[in-house]
Amino acid sequence: MTQTPEPSSVPTQTTDAPRPRERRQRVQAAETGMAVLKGLGRLGGRASLTLLAAQVDESPAKVHRYLVSLMEEGLVAQDAATQQYYLGLEAMLLGLAALRQADPIRLAEPSLVRLREGLEVTCFIAVMGNKGPTIVRFEEPGLPVTVNVRMGSVLSMLWSATGRVFLALQDDARVRALAEAELARAPADMRALLDASD
Repeated sequence: MTQTPEPSSVPTQTTDAPRPRERRQRVQAAETGMAVLKGLGRLGGRASLTLLAAQVDESPAKVHRYLVSLMEEGLVAQDAATQQYYLGLEAMLLGLAALRQADPIRLAEPSLVRLREGLEVTCFIAVMGNKGPTIVRFEEPGLPVTVNVRMGSVLSMLWSATGRVFLALQDDARVRALAEAELARAPADMRALLDASD
């Protein structure tokens, strides 16, 4: 009596799933493409091929291949007169979408809480409003401290540290005009305080 051999239990190889090496190569290609795009952004959004290749530390021939693909997708364009590459319409649309999602006040809130916990004092975030620095976020410590400002309070341009920071860091005619108007309305004793603090 002869035995028939059992069918082989070895699975047959399929080509549906990509091999690990092929997957890694695709990711590396994406990383290189993004490096070229970010390099162009770091150079101000416009650069020659030579300058861009030096920025991303790749050969000009390799960078050119990626630029061709990025141009096909509208992320990069080329100036026919200068031959320089610049960020294309699709890159601008991506940037605008990111800006719409950005909320600097919300991003600053964790730092505000850490500052309050570290110093155990009242802390706030202020933005420049149409009447002056305006408090938009407010954090109080657990200590029994009375403060006379709240959310929405408008601070002095000249007699508050916050106002002076805005004056020092914002080279804006509207900000200077608010300070000048406040100075014009100030009584002589308040002006004297301002002079003494300088």
